[in-house]
Amino acid sequence: FFGDKMSPLSDTTGIAASIVGVDLFDHIKNMMYTTIPAFIISSIAFGLLSPWNKVGDISSVEQFKEDILSTGLVNNLSLICFVILIILSIFKIPAILSIIYTSVVGLIISIINYTLQEISGFLFGGFSKSDFPQNIASLLNRGGISSMFFTLTIVILALSLGGLLFGLGIIPTLLDSMAHLLINPSRATICVVLTALGVNYIVGEQYLSILLAGKTFKPIYDKLELHSKNLSRTLEDAGTVVNPLVPWGVCGVFITSVLG
Repeated sequence: FFGDKMSPLSDTTGIAASIVGVDLFDHIKNMMYTTIPAFIISSIAFGLLSPWNKVGDISSVEQFKEDILSTGLVNNLSLICFVILIILSIFKIPAILSIIYTSVVGLIISIINYTLQEISGFLFGGFSKSDFPQNIASLLNRGGISSMFFTLTIVILALSLGGLLFGLGIIPTLLDSMAHLLINPSRATICVVLTALGVNYIVGEQYLSILLAGKTFKPIYDKLELHSKNLSRTLEDAGTVVNPLVPWGVCGVFITSVLG
């Protein structure tokens, strides 16, 4: 989740920055003030709570590595995409362009092993091969435009709901009733946090918490002459990383199912 917040290619990071209109890399840089201390404290706490007298079995990791290499999908050429991605991130190329460039390079490399017809199928329906070991198949047999329909639908519905709430005057009325409270940065920040937390626990969806809280409190931050990057940081602190703590949240369900 540290990576989910700090990566320029992360969906929640991009949404939080774009919904309030700030530069993606300014947003990431500003998040370091809260994210890095939280990461260090969490690492120390995890280290103190972990049993030091137990050593994990790494034989399964070695087997996993051998299985991946046996597919023939990992080679020196496949590292080119990763190197390009790192270079583009260093030079602060916009995330959308970075994804496009690395995708094009990946497609060119994949022509070595697959036909254009197969690649077209992968782009829409995701990669799928039946002759892989089970643990590798669960990792690789996925993706495609069709797998993103749920996420796209959530974003579209969230923006639509936000537009309705503003268009019907519901959010402006609520903000007017709280106008006497939102008179300084501390109170505004607390309200953003409570809103993002509330949406997370009511709906269980981090996208919606970021979108609604961002659209709602952007005018308040502008009125208080607060830079929007502080709003986007708060949205991530209270919207993105709280979702794993919601038992019925998307991230909470994912973590419990993966880790048991």
